[in-house]
Order: sequence, then structure tokens, then C-alpha cells
Amino acid sequence: MAAPAPISSSTASSEFVAVEGGGDSGNAGTFLVAAYILMWLLLMLFVWMTFKKQRALRERISLLESAVAKHTHSSDDA
Repeated sequence: MAAPAPISSSTASSEFVAVEGGGDSGNAGTFLVAAYILMWLLLMLFVWMTFKKQRALRERISLLESAVAKHTHSSDDA
């Protein structure tokens, strides 16, 4: 593997040269605010889905507890 050629002061640019026709693709502040809003929306969606699943689990546990209680009562009678 050959070593890269050293850069001399004659080959390296020492001043800023603007790119012609590059154009600005967007304001960084706008992207920051959009990302911030998106993260909050995703967090709220996650919390809402978690509460929804927790409610369904509570209902299922309640049904299972009543089934166990009914089964225990019928076993006690026998």
C-alpha cells in the first residue's frame, strides 16, 4: 500500500470557495422543530398504545379471576 502524496501549499486551497448553484435544501431550525414534534408524537402514540394494551390485560385478568373463583366455588360444593 503506497503512502498518500503529501499536500503542499501550492496544491491545497487556503481560502473558502463557494459552490455555485448548490442552493439551500432547508433551514436546520425547521428540521430540528419537525424532528422534535415527531418524537413527541411517537412518544404519545407509544404511551396511548401501552395504556390501551394495559386496559385489555386488566379486563382479561378480571375474567380469569372470576373463572378461577367460579371454579373454586364449584369445587368446594362437591
